[in-house]
Amino acid sequence: METATNNGTAAPNKTEAVREAILAGKTNIPDALAYVKEKYDLDVSESLISKMKTSLGKGKRKKPGPKPKQLTNDAPAKPAAPAQVALTTDEVASLLSIAEKVGGSTKLQNFLAALDKAR
Repeated sequence: METATNNGTAAPNKTEAVREAILAGKTNIPDALAYVKEKYDLDVSESLISKMKTSLGKGKRKKPGPKPKQLTNDAPAKPAAPAQVALTTDEVASLLSIAEKVGGSTKLQNFLAALDKAR
């Protein structure tokens, strides 16, 4: 036999009463206990409220998982060295001329390496 509440509706079972309390925003245990006692004159256990909060997802929030790795190019990767570089004879002659001006091919390589680092 179901008992009637103060407002004339049939009282739910304890589980339904706790579910209603949690969905009404009574997510801490003392508030949920008071809500169920006042509205339905039911005594429920704290463990029932805790279990219902967990099952309804209104209790402890899950810890956030690891952040997804960004796939953006914040630091551009060094471009791969070209497999073959084709230079014209005029370009080779220009490189030889520049190498002579700076004091040889080794010094030219040092200048080019410094320029590459400065990019």
